[in-house]
Amino acid sequence: MPKVQGVQKICSAANARDCRKEYNMSNKITILYERLSVDDGNNGESNSIQNQRRILEEYAVQNGMIPYVHIADDGVSGTRWDRPGWIQVMDEIEAGNVANLVVKNLDRMGRDYLRVGLHMERFRELGVRLIAIGDGIDTDKGEDDFAPFRAIMAEWMAKDCSKKIRAVLHAKGKSGKPMTTTIPYGYMKSPDDKTKWLIDPEAAAVVRRIFEMTIDGMGPRVIATKLHNEKVERPSYYLAKHGHAYHLSCRNEEHKYSWADSSVAHILEKLDYAGHTVNFKGTTPSYKSKKRVQNPQEDWLIFRNTHEAIITEQQWELVQKLRQTKRRTDTLGEANPLTGLLFCGTCGGKMYNNRSPRKRTHKKGDKTYTYTTQQSLYICSTYCQSRKKYNAKCSAHQIQAHTVEQVILELLREGEWSEGIHLESGRPKGKRTQKIEVYLKYVGSLDVPCSRTPEEIEAERLALEQERRERRLQYGREWRRKQKEKAEAEKKIS
Repeated sequence: MPKVQGVQKICSAANARDCRKEYNMSNKITILYERLSVDDGNNGESNSIQNQRRILEEYAVQNGMIPYVHIADDGVSGTRWDRPGWIQVMDEIEAGNVANLVVKNLDRMGRDYLRVGLHMERFRELGVRLIAIGDGIDTDKGEDDFAPFRAIMAEWMAKDCSKKIRAVLHAKGKSGKPMTTTIPYGYMKSPDDKTKWLIDPEAAAVVRRIFEMTIDGMGPRVIATKLHNEKVERPSYYLAKHGHAYHLSCRNEEHKYSWADSSVAHILEKLDYAGHTVNFKGTTPSYKSKKRVQNPQEDWLIFRNTHEAIITEQQWELVQKLRQTKRRTDTLGEANPLTGLLFCGTCGGKMYNNRSPRKRTHKKGDKTYTYTTQQSLYICSTYCQSRKKYNAKCSAHQIQAHTVEQVILELLREGEWSEGIHLESGRPKGKRTQKIEVYLKYVGSLDVPCSRTPEEIEAERLALEQERRERRLQYGREWRRKQKEKAEAEKKIS
């Protein structure tokens, strides 16, 4: 190999312009572009990239194409046109800084014959000389009639490789081995067998907490905020720290506690935490597209009890049912735990939870005191929706929230639970009593371990009621103080 002259520095997508400044490249340059789809080495660039570089350098020196710079895409498929190195090549060409583009073969540019043809036409318009050494293509020496066929064959090879890889992955998925290369947060790979998952105690404890908080009524946004405030490392940062994620953004120290609600929701959707392997959850529609699309759930292939479970399957199923209905918080920041579980006993429609302030008066001697309480009751949704259209259907079927809670607590104490229970509440209406029937949908299972006894639940409810009462009193005192200050200010002005 003759001694290489000119620019020796290898320019990546990030530093090609720095190379131009460093070597004072005021004239147009030659770009030597290398690409390889799959790395055949773990340390640095692969040997095939080095071989391409050697061939391109020899050609550039022998033909006086100096100065030159190297731009490489190592481990990136030719069916993708968002490759960092190729984007940098096109930026330099569009800026008018390039005289020659040299590649080993035409398929190094890409494996889409339509795109390759469009790029060749664009190079011709900009006066850039394209050379593909292995294919004998040199646009300065005229048209090559076989160039389109070579591009078609390159694309056919990519399509053929994609079919073979899909067949291998399909066989792997049907064998019960996990198809994902990135292990879920909460697990780690076995040192003896990389296809086996072991529980990571530290991360698994966080996963269990997320499921427990969801069962307690918290939403993904609230859980994410809580974990952030407690300085729990987000999944991508934790996996990167333990060598299971390689993207640079995963190692961002500034945002290592920045949990996203989408990350929490993604964890809650994973059946893998119940000890099962789920394959074929998603796919790519074409070998030309790397965008994944979700497969219908009936196309999933589930292998049960393939690894140790972090949660029970009953917990996972309960969380999926709870998440089917949105849980909105009230003005006090509390979500209704029975959202989506109460149905009208007459029409079967959902019962809406109505929480609203209610003014009450209290007389003591000659003075009358006014205060506000929080009223919580359930109303038939069919009645509410139809009444807005002046065509009322069903009836209100109002029932107080505390009535429902008392019945549930009694059932928990007695251990009597069924697929559905009916609650009846009598309230006076004129000279008769209206019977209200509400259906409480059964969503849980007695096999699901309960972390609190009925007495503890009742004590917590009373504590919350006391806290709400204190908040209301504080709000009332603050409102009266402001009214007094306002009256005094108006009195001074007058």
